[in-house]
Amino acid sequence: MDRNKIARYGINVADVEGIVQAAVGGQADAKYPGRELFDLVVRMKPEFRENAQQIGNLLVGTPTGSRFR
Repeated sequence: MDRNKIARYGINVADVEGIVQAAVGGQADAKYPGRELFDLVVRMKPEFRENAQQIGNLLVGTPTGSRFR
């Protein structure tokens, strides 16, 4: 990733890494109550994370609310 470019948009490396981690490996997003409490894990559909180019096209939210690729 281009650290200077993401910094211009107010995004840090951890923000980008979090998006990639959630897209590829999944991210626990919420607790789902039932008989037992368990994490609800979400991740991107395979067609959005199959290769490096698709992962590079993921959008990252900026502090102003816009999206950056």
